Amino acid sequence: MAAPKRLAAFPDVPTFGEAGGPPNFEVSGWTTLAAPPNLPRAVTDKIRRDIEKALSEPSVLEKFASFGYEPFPTTRDGFARYIKDESAAMADVIRATRSSLD
Repeated sequence: MAAPKRLAAFPDVPTFGEAGGPPNFEVSGWTTLAAPPNLPRAVTDKIRRDIEKALSEPSVLEKFASFGYEPFPTTRDGFARYIKDESAAMADVIRATRSSLD
């Protein structure tokens, strides 16, 4: 498991750290909705509220958990920080491993 802790859906699958890899190693994926930059704030706020409501539904949470997905609803600013932090972390990995696109 490429996460700092085991997932509840897969309690018998060890993390990378538990399996002898680097401690707190984490690789995550994410899904988002994107909208045109000038969409009215009222519209984007409604979309966000509707998504948060859907993500709180037990049937949605159960389906997500069945394949190890843990939703992390966040604010617009929080998501921007997340992308910035992930980009910096992956840049470090790319440099350390001398990875390149050929």
